[in-house]
Amino acid sequence: MCEGFILRQILQKKIVTRLKLEIEAMGYNCITGRVAPFQELEIWKTQKVVTYSVNLPEGTEKVRTFLMSDFITKRIFR
Repeated sequence: MCEGFILRQILQKKIVTRLKLEIEAMGYNCITGRVAPFQELEIWKTQKVVTYSVNLPEGTEKVRTFLMSDFITKRIFR
């Protein structure tokens, strides 16, 4: 791999890590990731964790679910 590409990846990881820390310090939740070809950032204020019991043919499974609301990021589709 090209040295410039590796340095760019390292820098991007450091920026994203710092950004997440700053957002969380302000009382918000966030998630980042890659949705080719874009870097994704979602920010929301309210999050509630709920566990549901789901009946399946093999038995009952507990499913931990994150309910997110009060998003401050908006997706733009072209």
